[in-house]
Amino acid sequence: MKWLLVAILAVFSCSAPDGGTCSGALTIPPEMTCLQCMEVNCGPTVAACNGPDWASNHYAGRCAPFTACQCLCTVRDTDCDIGCEPDKSVDCAACLDQIAACEDASCHKECGVPDPGSGDGGI
Repeated sequence: MKWLLVAILAVFSCSAPDGGTCSGALTIPPEMTCLQCMEVNCGPTVAACNGPDWASNHYAGRCAPFTACQCLCTVRDTDCDIGCEPDKSVDCAACLDQIAACEDASCHKECGVPDPGSGDGGI
């Protein structure tokens, strides 16, 4: 699920102070049904974290420094992803938790998130 959140965040021309438009790892497009579900059910939550144009890969908002860093990473580069953690503010982390909760509650099927009641521990 973490890569999906990253994809949804994605979220630039990474030097832009507002996060910019991503052309790096964060441009992995989630499944269209996932994106549509997130826009309908979680749009305001995602916009609070990533700005109003998040669905078109232009990011701002509370997580702009974090997503700008992640944009410089290649797809699924765990070391780079870990290196971006210092750019994730406490406010951004809380915001990302809200996105994950909304995704789990409203879009778990469309986004490929295990059903919370499936007994797999959410992994």
